[in-house]
Amino acid sequence: MRSIANTCINFTTKDVPELVKTSFKSIVDEENDGGHCYLYTANLIKLNGYQISGIPEFKNSTHVLIQNSFLYPLSTRLDLKIIINNLNGSGFEIDLKKQVSCDAPPNPLTLRNSVSFIPYFTPDLIDSQFPFEIKSIQQNRIHSVLVSSSRGAFYTFNYRYSDYIYYILDPSSNNTDTNLAFTLIDSWNRTTDFNIPTFLKDFKSPGVISNLNFYPSLSERDPSMSSIITAEVQGSAAILSVKKEFYGGLVQDEIKYMYPVSKLKGKTQYIYFSNNDFTYSKNGTLTAGAFNSPSSKTIKPWTAKPSKVFSFSSRSSSSVTLNQTQSLAMVNLIVDDLKNFPQGTPLLYSGGSFTFPTRFGIGKGNELSYQLSISIMTSFSPDVTPMFYGMILFPSTSNPDIKPDTTPPTLVDFSFERLPLNQILVRIKATDDLSGIKSILVEEFRVYLTLSNLVSGSPTDGDFETKISLDTPMGYVGLIICDRANNCNTFSQAANLGFYSLEKQIESIKRFQVEESSITMVKFESNNIDLSKFGAFNTFYLNLSNASPLIAPSVHFTTYQDGRQVVLDEFTVMSMEWDDSLKLFKKRFFLPVRLFSRNINYVIYFDGNLVSSASLFQQFGADAILSVHSDNPDEMPPIVTRVLFSPSALTINSGEITTITLTIDIEDPINGLDSGFIRIGSDYDSFSGYSFDFTPADAINRDPFFGTYQFTFTIDGNCRSQNYNIKELRLKDTSGHESQTDPKRINPLFKLYESPSLSMPVECTIALDTTPPQISSLVFSTTSFGSNSLKRQYKVTLTTQDNQSGISLRHNPILYLQTDYNEMIDYEFQLESYEPISKKAIYSLSSELPQNFGANTGSILSIYGIYDNHLNTNGYSANDLKNANLISFITTTITQGPYLGSYYPISSLDGELVLFGQNILGKDGSSSFAMIDYLDGNGYVKSTLIGLQTGTAISILRVVPKNKSFFVKVSVDGVFSNEILVIPVPEVDSSIDYCAGDPVCGGPNKGYCTGKLTGCLCYPPFSGPSCSNYNGTDGGNPVDPSKPDVSYDHLNQFQYEISLVQIKEINLNGQVLKILNFTNPWVFRNISTTTRKEYLYLSNITNGNSITPVSINLVVFDKLEQIIFAGNDYYMSPNSIKYVIAFGKYEFSSSLNHLQLVMGANFTLDSDLTCSAIGSGNSSATTEYFKLKVNDHYLYSRFVKLGVIDKRVQTISNEIVPKEQVSSSTSITHIGINIPFYQNSVLLDPDFSVLIDTNSAIDEPDSFCTTKVKDKKKDKLSTGVIVGIVIGCVGFTVIVIISILVYLNRRTILVKAIKMKDIIKQ
Repeated sequence: MRSIANTCINFTTKDVPELVKTSFKSIVDEENDGGHCYLYTANLIKLNGYQISGIPEFKNSTHVLIQNSFLYPLSTRLDLKIIINNLNGSGFEIDLKKQVSCDAPPNPLTLRNSVSFIPYFTPDLIDSQFPFEIKSIQQNRIHSVLVSSSRGAFYTFNYRYSDYIYYILDPSSNNTDTNLAFTLIDSWNRTTDFNIPTFLKDFKSPGVISNLNFYPSLSERDPSMSSIITAEVQGSAAILSVKKEFYGGLVQDEIKYMYPVSKLKGKTQYIYFSNNDFTYSKNGTLTAGAFNSPSSKTIKPWTAKPSKVFSFSSRSSSSVTLNQTQSLAMVNLIVDDLKNFPQGTPLLYSGGSFTFPTRFGIGKGNELSYQLSISIMTSFSPDVTPMFYGMILFPSTSNPDIKPDTTPPTLVDFSFERLPLNQILVRIKATDDLSGIKSILVEEFRVYLTLSNLVSGSPTDGDFETKISLDTPMGYVGLIICDRANNCNTFSQAANLGFYSLEKQIESIKRFQVEESSITMVKFESNNIDLSKFGAFNTFYLNLSNASPLIAPSVHFTTYQDGRQVVLDEFTVMSMEWDDSLKLFKKRFFLPVRLFSRNINYVIYFDGNLVSSASLFQQFGADAILSVHSDNPDEMPPIVTRVLFSPSALTINSGEITTITLTIDIEDPINGLDSGFIRIGSDYDSFSGYSFDFTPADAINRDPFFGTYQFTFTIDGNCRSQNYNIKELRLKDTSGHESQTDPKRINPLFKLYESPSLSMPVECTIALDTTPPQISSLVFSTTSFGSNSLKRQYKVTLTTQDNQSGISLRHNPILYLQTDYNEMIDYEFQLESYEPISKKAIYSLSSELPQNFGANTGSILSIYGIYDNHLNTNGYSANDLKNANLISFITTTITQGPYLGSYYPISSLDGELVLFGQNILGKDGSSSFAMIDYLDGNGYVKSTLIGLQTGTAISILRVVPKNKSFFVKVSVDGVFSNEILVIPVPEVDSSIDYCAGDPVCGGPNKGYCTGKLTGCLCYPPFSGPSCSNYNGTDGGNPVDPSKPDVSYDHLNQFQYEISLVQIKEINLNGQVLKILNFTNPWVFRNISTTTRKEYLYLSNITNGNSITPVSINLVVFDKLEQIIFAGNDYYMSPNSIKYVIAFGKYEFSSSLNHLQLVMGANFTLDSDLTCSAIGSGNSSATTEYFKLKVNDHYLYSRFVKLGVIDKRVQTISNEIVPKEQVSSSTSITHIGINIPFYQNSVLLDPDFSVLIDTNSAIDEPDSFCTTKVKDKKKDKLSTGVIVGIVIGCVGFTVIVIISILVYLNRRTILVKAIKMKDIIKQ
């Protein structure tokens, strides 16, 4: 038994020391024997003149802080006292004036909420576990509760000191008990049995299980591929799971459910996948089976595929002084003949650890055998012993020019401040005696603060700030502060009481303490959703007894089951929003079409708390259930069924050129493929290779369900012998389900794991070039960056040369910038020109150095990724560049002056604008002010209504955007920041019901109301705002390949033509400054598939010396389809036509101006008796319409009033352009779509439909008719039919150029035709 733990401090007695105050903390002690309690105390003692020796926690000339621990047995009481010994060994007792007791929690243990039944939630494959809290554990953490045994079919377990119990079906069990049966044992060896009814009662008679297949079929497993198991079940549903056992006992066995993915021909398909991690075990077994189906149990042994042998011939290290005054050095590492080096292996050294990007360090040689050449910056570290973890130990370097720093930094102050949107502002003040702060890790959030977060002061005495999201669960708060010499200090609430000075503790975040009992309401707008035909928006509501609008919970829906750590393809967790009128939290979310019938699993996150849907069910019953069902479910991602290289093998001679074709069959029989990406590489070209983005329009048969795709590239005789194969493949179906060659995901190639067709050998007969390419020149526009925060731009020009096989123009080199505090940024060069005679390639890049990057010590440069045509590669570390007399170092200074980078959303009506950036506080915050330009012609207006102001944040009160974008900048210490364009969030009037008609939406046979704000969804052939119209006949194919105009002549009875007329630039007073016509030729491409007709047009418009690219996708729909746009869903009727119009960057004459896209509609009717009329109104909360009728025919134009400008939703407007031509028989109308000032690009999305109705223009107010019509009675026209055109326009602006997508993650620029669905999902 442990005795009282005393902290003994020697002192010379003068007067009696006195206790000032004590802090207490009960903690879990993993070493105790279960019959004791454990307590920490921190005691602040006034010395009263005592001179003490020893090392207390903290001390100054008058006070000392010492920490003590107490261990005391069960059922006892203890008076807390500590003894301080003096130099003579005698002690002085200090009474802490507190008595504690060690009481066991109530026994038997009970669940926090009474659990009468556990419903079936399709498991989340992230962890395949469900939590249930044990009552009283959270309040008293001085003991542990463990699952001592599982009974029944479930494997039940928990983690020591966890609040949750987890369970999962064990496929190796033959038990048929449908209850969850387990026993808990606490620290005092007391047991409690639980026996809870579960969903297994509904699966006691599973269907016939067949085709249980393992991929790969052989036992040997490659760690680069995921293990897949599939099965089919005919008849009743079944619950299947897989147990992955690891031999050797170093890691716990893994159990996951197989989940249902599709239903074809009466059979339900199931799938399981797992990544092959062989870190702790090289072999084991896979056991798959279904509950109450012994015959389905299948056991498969597995073993790790032998890895390639890692080797090298020699290694060396050196140190070069960069700045002796700053004790700044560059340590250089070289490894010769490196082979099979595992990418991602961290480098450890006295400056910390660092994991380098993929191609970083690859020097002379080729991808299979090369010289590793790396430079790193170090500060105040004269002796460095680097090593690649577990792989390479380098000789130590010693640099006498460098002064040592052995003292860790000090934490001076640490605080939090609540921000909107469930975020907090973290402020940290720290000092260091010599080298300066390198990094601060906020452990709870795994967020690093570096010198980029320095807002005032210097690295040796500075203030750091960052904002952190509270969307995820939080535990303790801890900090690890390191200086540039990697001396670190740790302060943590978990390890002790978290003091970082005599009286300051690590502050707990001001949390909204929530227990399940605090939740008073859980509700869905709809609990039962049919996803058979369309996806659906839904709203989740939550209320709490102590709700605070400032501290919002978050919610995570397990919508996709394919292993990704995302929700709804966009968010891991979604912060809920406070509804002030309802006085509760809510979150609108989208469920994709054809999810498998199930209860959706979801988790609510509070500050430091987590509540699952399974747990909420016990409190709120059916209200907590979100059930979806589909008649034809499909959650199986696209899968490849055939891969074929043609030729299958190749021998090529010098001077020859051969085209290689890779044919791939992709199957997704229900949802259909939406898009894909493939990268074909080789042994010596695994990083770049040949990349293709593709859609079903690129398939030979244009079939999204069973598509055949061909990818071609050429190999000339100036090459290297090697094998070609697929290096990367990503596929996504129309519902967002993904497969990837990433080993943590479902591999789309799993059915072909053992196929020899996945590889193609190539033999090149030319004499091999083994000399790597070289850099001949490197030019920086500037190598010194001062303190001006607005002058950070630079340009780099690189020239490479290879005198033998020549530079490979498919490979762009990469520039890396590194600091001495382990920050790195990289940029890809772009080819400017190639000189075939000199065999020189000239590259360039332009960029902007991030704020405070390099701080006051600068940055070293490295360049890697230079290839020649024989795939010899070369890379230059900073030391290599230095030795080649090239630029290897740039100097930097800590930036001064304010800089704005982002902002919180602000209402279009009014509100508080919160801006974020750098250096916003200044020396005298009271002198700061903001300047706002509302783009109303009055220029910048000064605002001194400043609320929050810190080093990284400032808020401006009473900002009134007036539904328009506006510019803002701030002045701090007399220096203006950059200006930033703010786009307000539009307010939508939610009080109006737009489901029109009597009966509503035409009644149940014609349509239904999707929501009062979104209006009616009509069943074909009905259409219109109230489903009172119906679709006309097929308009044929009205597409003109020479231009994106649509024209149609219906039996010589009526004709219509729709066209893009022009772009106007209009100033604030409505004056047209420029008219830009679409006079340049159009490039046409038919990108139709078997399910949709779609056509792409590319052109540009010339505005002075600038060119604005234009991209138009024209889509013809033959069935009812759902479109998701700007957070709303819209429906395209059969025979409708949609334009997707994209403009690139436009050079405005002034930011006060806007653009107007003019579309023309010519509508003619052959009749002697004609009338025409014009009307307008709102068809939903986000759409407006213009209605133009000619006799019994009408033009109905619908426009969405919301756009997304620079990635933010904003209100846009539409109008009938003056001078429309209206006669009794012809209506020629120009419709203007007003595009506000934007900075990058804009996308518009109008659609057209032919409708039939029973109303006549003669009945419209203010109709214009011929004399003959006026002489006739109106009822003679009232029985006629009206044929018209429905035009809907959607404005959508995004921050990147829409017609050209730039994919930075692959360091190549790829041009891709933009489809409306791609834009919507982004």
